[in-house]
Amino acid sequence: MQLTKEIVLKGADLRLEVPAPEYGEGAYFTVAPPTAGDMAEARAIRLKHLKVADASLNDLVRGGQVDLSKVDLSESQRGVDEARFYLVSKALSRGMNEEWTVDDVKQLKPEVFERLWRTVDGLCGFTAEAEEQIKNFRKARKAKK
Repeated sequence: MQLTKEIVLKGADLRLEVPAPEYGEGAYFTVAPPTAGDMAEARAIRLKHLKVADASLNDLVRGGQVDLSKVDLSESQRGVDEARFYLVSKALSRGMNEEWTVDDVKQLKPEVFERLWRTVDGLCGFTAEAEEQIKNFRKARKAKK
């Protein structure tokens, strides 16, 4: 989603409609941007699932690259997925003015969830933030050598 002047100026009051034709003609969901608190909780969820094999930091990072054999990738992906479900539930709760739980969001059709996620991620930049953190981690490790 491209950032627009309306998005910047409306901030927390912004509401976006996300089409969901899979649920019927003209069907849509309304989402609101996640709050700073939502983002902090999503980061905590993502990190809670980060599991690393018994290794030192030097073993984990070799030549400026994270040795993925030391990271439990399935558990890490589970953390990312849980954070995504959490952020969509919060965006729907505020946007639809009714409580949406993570379990409710998990019941959505996969293609609808992905469409909602792309919209929410466009509002908060969660994926870009995670990618930037990985890049900065690698740069910091290179600088120490």
